[in-house]
Amino acid sequence: MDTGKMQKPSGKKTGSLRKALKRQAEFVYIDAPNTIPVPDEENGVEQLGWWFSKPNNCFNAREESTFCEGYDESVQVIVDAIKEHGPFDGILGFSQGASMVGFICSLQCQGDARFNFDFAILVAGFKSVNSFHKSLYERPVTMPTLHVFGDTDNVIPKEQDSFRLI
Repeated sequence: MDTGKMQKPSGKKTGSLRKALKRQAEFVYIDAPNTIPVPDEENGVEQLGWWFSKPNNCFNAREESTFCEGYDESVQVIVDAIKEHGPFDGILGFSQGASMVGFICSLQCQGDARFNFDFAILVAGFKSVNSFHKSLYERPVTMPTLHVFGDTDNVIPKEQDSFRLI
């Protein structure tokens, strides 16, 4: 299962991976349920997010926040995808979707029976600085995870990189 953020379809970002794993894996893509009010004018693509950190349906990964809207709906979208298309061996997410995958891993490791993944892949993920997510970082995630990130990422500072995600 691939959870992406921002652009539809998220399959474009995993084309090389899909091709390499064509005989070993099947990918199911789901979109975040929350529409960001500003469309991607350059590509004409609807912008989507897994949660908002500000009341005006915006998100900023660097700003601490006590506001969190859309998270519960996003968890339900993933639960529904598992029911409809699962079971799945693993889950993969990109950017805010990778952070959402980290939350799902945390919920699973805390005993949430809705999730039963063997592994997770988090690409360009970051640790949320939203106080609503703080409890999701209290216990270590014990399932295998692969974190992919760039040394020259200008969006997420090193202190929020994916090694500190889960």
